[in-house]
Amino acid sequence: VIPTPWNKLVVSAEITNRTLVEVIVKKTQVYKMDISILWEIKDAYGNILDTINTRALSDPEVVNLKIDLSDKLCMDAIHYNLLIFLGHTKLQHHLKFRIEKLAPVETLIDRKGTQSNDVNSGLNSIVKVTNDDRVSTGTILSKDGFIVTDFSVISGNRDSLAVIINGNKIRTEIVAISEKYNLTLLKIAAEELEYFAIEEKKLTYGDKFYSMCYSNSELLGKYITKGMISNERNYYSHQLYQVDAPFSYGNYGGACINTDGELIGIIVSKVNSIEVEGIGFVMPIQSVLKELNVQLK
Repeated sequence: VIPTPWNKLVVSAEITNRTLVEVIVKKTQVYKMDISILWEIKDAYGNILDTINTRALSDPEVVNLKIDLSDKLCMDAIHYNLLIFLGHTKLQHHLKFRIEKLAPVETLIDRKGTQSNDVNSGLNSIVKVTNDDRVSTGTILSKDGFIVTDFSVISGNRDSLAVIINGNKIRTEIVAISEKYNLTLLKIAAEELEYFAIEEKKLTYGDKFYSMCYSNSELLGKYITKGMISNERNYYSHQLYQVDAPFSYGNYGGACINTDGELIGIIVSKVNSIEVEGIGFVMPIQSVLKELNVQLK
């Protein structure tokens, strides 16, 4: 288990091939163990983020009929496989906490159009965001297709990144990124999307809210849960709402709205450990816009 800024990475390994190789070195018969390992990198919820295949040979050992060298040879080969795995670029990508941010210039978003004005209609203002087998939620900010989602869904290969609306997969452009806060601003070609009205005032302890998001399970689809602001936490230059809503994988990028249907924040993280359950973090929408350098008009 490897801690990262956003929960944890879980690594599992399976030996896929083990072959004892006979080698002649300077007229001396020696053995090496040839081992291949399949490594799986998973998030804290068991979803596979990447797979890595490694292959390595052990150090050579002189044949000795009185001593079983297989265990030593195997450990040598596994050790070298581990070194290859730890230096692999795929693993380094997941471990590296890059503060990546695009769009140094301001992004202007036109807010003219149809706004969702209650809890029920708010479900029309979220979309599913996919990238290969990863699923997240997108929150619509404008009728012409500006959508905020999480950073984790775009990490790695971005060629398959798409937004799904009414069953149609739409290719999307990445406009801005803040990896530090797990945020991404996307843009799709659209004209009449329904989007959230925005709450101007800040919430406080005990305020109720609704979260709207997608699950990574096709059986659940999109849904609404109810929660409460339980605390505020400083994280770098912004404060996050600590909430008691039961967030799960696929919820990141989802919308949190007040009882009037106004957008108050975006789901960015959750606590996942044996000791603590049911604690999530929401970034206030004004902080989201500031971090992504967005100006509404």
